[in-house]
Amino acid sequence: MYTVPYQQYTQQNFENQPLNIQVAMALRKAITLVGEAKRAMLDEKYDLRFEKIEHATKIIMLLNESFVESAVPEIETMRKNLTGFYQIILKLFDQIDLKNDPKYADQAIRSLSNMAQTWFELKVPNQNDMNVAQTPCASIEVSA
Repeated sequence: MYTVPYQQYTQQNFENQPLNIQVAMALRKAITLVGEAKRAMLDEKYDLRFEKIEHATKIIMLLNESFVESAVPEIETMRKNLTGFYQIILKLFDQIDLKNDPKYADQAIRSLSNMAQTWFELKVPNQNDMNVAQTPCASIEVSA
């Protein structure tokens, strides 16, 4: 497995990154939290599992709320697709807590990993064209 550059960023330079890198970093943080929740689940530390999933949920909700409606059809379609994706992830998080089954964590990690890689590879020509909040991920902690 290779190291992707956005994993090397810290909170200090997070907010100065392009939108796609910020989103990828936030998703990587959620992936880390779900992995920690899975380990806690396997160790029967249910309070810790809940705490990690709760934190990951906040990240996904912030990402989902960062895109606003757009009059540009392509951007509006992308926003709706991302909202659908994030809703699926949130349902997986619910399943992790309700059913206490690692398969839901594995599924969430796979889906989030694919999305993070897609955001990392995305070329965003002008952040203002994306019609997002000025600092969509500013309140997300990405450092250890």
